[in-house]
Amino acid sequence: MAILLARFLRLYLEIKKLRLSPNSGLPTTGVICWSLQRIFKIAASILPFITEELWHRFGQNTSIALARYPQAGATDEAAEREMGLLQDMVTTARKLKADNGLDDRLELTGVLYCRNGSRNIEFPIVEFLAKVKLEIRTDAPPALTGAVRSTAHFDLSLQLPEVDTEALRQRLVKEIGVLEKLVVSNDRQLANEEFVNRAPAKIVESMRAKRAEYVAQIEKNRDMLDQLR
Repeated sequence: MAILLARFLRLYLEIKKLRLSPNSGLPTTGVICWSLQRIFKIAASILPFITEELWHRFGQNTSIALARYPQAGATDEAAEREMGLLQDMVTTARKLKADNGLDDRLELTGVLYCRNGSRNIEFPIVEFLAKVKLEIRTDAPPALTGAVRSTAHFDLSLQLPEVDTEALRQRLVKEIGVLEKLVVSNDRQLANEEFVNRAPAKIVESMRAKRAEYVAQIEKNRDMLDQLR
């Protein structure tokens, strides 16, 4: 339920805002109410009073408890793929900003090289959600450097504003120090056989996964330091 609401609220409604804005140039569809009514039906078993109130505000005369539970229909594989690619592009742009210590609200320009069918994405939505302005290309990308991320379906290169390289260097060094201490702490606990044997397996696996994340971020920060030299 939490995943459903998160996807609906964070992605679908944000896209809908853009579609409904004046002169958006994007097609609009009348599925918001349809989607909400089905979400109410799914949530009714755990939020009976709230969903009952909302159900009637949508013009229903009978109780939501009597409504037929939503049934899965045919899956539009092409739409699923395009939405997945759209999310990947937005996430990639936001991650590039975060990796370079930039505010997610800062609008950047860049170039998006598309392949494997990713040219069919509604790019105004990507630009709106990721706060970027993109030049869309379908030719093979040149050797890209700087703020770049590549996937099997696209290459994204963002133009970064001038930054205080010394301040960025200090931030990266400080973050590396913090992460290295976390790795040492994790290693100390994972080296304790008594702790590993007594702790729930999911806790141990979580610690190992976290350690891998810390190490990967340390390597990423060191690569960024090398680029600043």
